Amino acid sequence: MEYEPTAVGVAIVALFGLLVGSFLNVVIVRRGHDDWEQRTGLNGRSACPKCGHEISWWENIPVLSWLALRGRCRGCRNPISWRYPLVELLTAGLWGAVGATAHGVPELVTGVVLLSVLVPVTFIDLQLQIIPDEVNYAAIWLGFACSLGFGPQDRFAAGAQWWWLEVLLASFGAAAFLLLPTLITRGRGMGAGDVKLVVALGAFLGAPVAVGLMAGFLVALVPSIVLIVVRGVAAGRKSKIPFGPFLAIGGAVGWFVGPQALDAYLRLGS
Repeated sequence: MEYEPTAVGVAIVALFGLLVGSFLNVVIVRRGHDDWEQRTGLNGRSACPKCGHEISWWENIPVLSWLALRGRCRGCRNPISWRYPLVELLTAGLWGAVGATAHGVPELVTGVVLLSVLVPVTFIDLQLQIIPDEVNYAAIWLGFACSLGFGPQDRFAAGAQWWWLEVLLASFGAAAFLLLPTLITRGRGMGAGDVKLVVALGAFLGAPVAVGLMAGFLVALVPSIVLIVVRGVAAGRKSKIPFGPFLAIGGAVGWFVGPQALDAYLRLGS
């Protein structure tokens, strides 16, 4: 299945990403509750969470509607969160980046699915410091469906023969790597949701998940150091920082540069 990045093709991919970003906002709103009983289905009309005003189609056009309404609900005039256009633009940018670098439909589809999953993971974890199981389980199934369904891809290090074994080992190996600190800290440092997320990352990425995990840990050091400097060692170490967004950043790094970074590392060791 051929796909070659062209200016028109990348623009079309980014436009679809903008539309998907609107749907991801629904996922964030309806799954972003720490009480699972408050989580609602993804179907049905959207409404203002403050006044219940049902949102019409023209109020739901990505970015443009937010700008036209000047960031306020048409019913109660309360502010509409800046997160809505941010998620839409972020998703469009990520899809465009995948469209500009992908070669072939399998790589394009796998890339946009992975990065689309990481968007709600990031925003829900920032809000609640949890990653809902239904989001993680969907990510795991989508990861295996893309990698095992499309077959061997250039990002896999094992080549055409053992690619499926690489996917399985990368997925459960990454989970085992993160499970140890989770057990040691009894869930205070990292939670079970983070472990489930790296299962999905391994399923999507294969061996380059190692690069993604390293990138995620390195990026997470920055706010940790800042907190220690600002609050002191004792208070800084007790501060809670959601780890999901850093794993999401690592997943994106693993997708875009993971195979090249892993190949360069292996060449150094040979």
